[in-house]
Amino acid sequence: MKKWILPAVCTGVSLIGAFVCMGYSAVLSGRQYSQQAAERWAQDSEIPYAQVSAFFNVDAGCSESSIASVREKVNTALLQASMESDPEHPLWYDAYSTEMGTVKVHGVKNGTVSTTLTAVGGEFFLLHPMTLEDGTYLRP
Repeated sequence: MKKWILPAVCTGVSLIGAFVCMGYSAVLSGRQYSQQAAERWAQDSEIPYAQVSAFFNVDAGCSESSIASVREKVNTALLQASMESDPEHPLWYDAYSTEMGTVKVHGVKNGTVSTTLTAVGGEFFLLHPMTLEDGTYLRP
C-alpha cells in the first residue's frame, strides 16, 4: 500500500501544477488580447498592420492637448512620408484611457455600489473590443 503513496502524491502535484499553468495562461491571454488589434485585422487581409502601445505613469501629465499634439506629429510625419489620409480611410487610429477615480452607481439589482470610473477616447473600442455585460459602446 505504501508504494502507491509517492506516485499518487506526484500525480496530484502534477495535476495542480497543470491547472495553475492553464489558469495563468488564460489570465495572460485576456490581458494581451487588447494589444493584438494588428494581428486580428491582418488575419484575413493582405494589408500589413502594426500596433504601437504607450503606457504613461499617472504623473506623466498626459492631457487632451498633449494627445492632440501627438496626433498632429504623427499626421505630419505621415505627410512627410508622402502618405495622405482621408476621413473615410484613415491611415491610423489612436485610443486612450485613464482612471478618473471612484464613483457610486445605483442599480435596480444590486443597489448602490462604488466602482472605478475609466474614461476612454479616440477609437478605444475599435482597438480594444470588449464584451459588455450590459449597455452599449460609445460612438463619436
